Amino acid sequence: MHVNRVYLEGLLAAARNDVATADQAWQPLSEKLNQAQAWPVLGRVALDWIEGAGTPSGIRFLIRAWKQGGRAAVDESMLRVAHDVFPSEPDIIWALATTLDEDGSSRESRRLIATALKPLAEQKDAARVEEGVIRLIEAPEASILLSALEAVDILSQKGDAKSAAALLDSLSLPAITHGLAGPAWAIARRGMEKHPNETGFRPSAVEFLKAAHPEVGTLDRVIEVTGLDRVAVPAATALKSLDLVLPFSPGYYVEHSGWGLGPIRDNDGEFLTIDFPGKPGHRMNLASATKVLTSLPADDLKVLTKINKAGLLEMRDADPAALLVIALKRAGGRAEASELRKPGARLSAMSSASRARARRSRNRSCCRRSTSRRGSTTTST
Repeated sequence: MHVNRVYLEGLLAAARNDVATADQAWQPLSEKLNQAQAWPVLGRVALDWIEGAGTPSGIRFLIRAWKQGGRAAVDESMLRVAHDVFPSEPDIIWALATTLDEDGSSRESRRLIATALKPLAEQKDAARVEEGVIRLIEAPEASILLSALEAVDILSQKGDAKSAAALLDSLSLPAITHGLAGPAWAIARRGMEKHPNETGFRPSAVEFLKAAHPEVGTLDRVIEVTGLDRVAVPAATALKSLDLVLPFSPGYYVEHSGWGLGPIRDNDGEFLTIDFPGKPGHRMNLASATKVLTSLPADDLKVLTKINKAGLLEMRDADPAALLVIALKRAGGRAEASELRKPGARLSAMSSASRARARRSRNRSCCRRSTSRRGSTTTST
């Protein structure tokens, strides 16, 4: 094979937009250069193939030249050209990202690594996913860490339980620190459900659950009751128990149609102890409670209206945005403006009623004092 002649044929075919002829010229040429381990020449030919013909066939030869010949064969500028042609190709993204990262981690290199992780996880390439996660942990950002967590989730669902559990554990501290405990807990839970015999998910699942539910001050008690942290308790059993116990955690409130609103004092996984207004220390079977009681967190607007009306009225005047957040939380995160005005209107009504009662009380007091003075005057006369 005359290398220069075949190379020129490929270039001319690409210039005519004759992709099939260009492929026919460059494919055997690239194979020959690969066998000869002529990495710099292979890198140049593969890039011309990618850029000229726009077909993905040249990608594996470019990556081969980069892996074997390093920057002397394929440098950053060549990888950028290839990335412009194939911006979603994970091998090119990975090559460019790691090349940049070797010059010093930058936001661009980390963003590129994060972009490559999910496609690599789809390919079950646990080794590169692990390397990428390690690189990202060195300078974590929330959006980039979320991509890493999603890649671990894919790896888990693809069947690599051990790698996924280990990576999730390594991501636990940065994920929690950057406010990602909620999605991380969901991923850990899916891992437990998919791989019930892989105990490596348990420690990170417990940490993510605690960080995801700061409003539950008695979460250690919930974890103890459900056995989430004990490998002797099957994963399915622990998760089923958690779904039952968590909404009725000590510190939450429950509402009964006849007994009113009361705080949960304890939940042992079988019975609740509730302090209803007229029935303090009332015990109720948990299974029955789920049917007749409505569970509410302590910061729910309905609970606060009952137990801290004065504080809500003060919040309405001093920090209305905080009241809006509470109202939105009760509405599930979304609500019409008319719905959001209702809590303020109810508080205004309560405030007006309170002021009216205060005025009536003052008026009665004034009347009593006036009557008392008239009586004293008559007696004196």
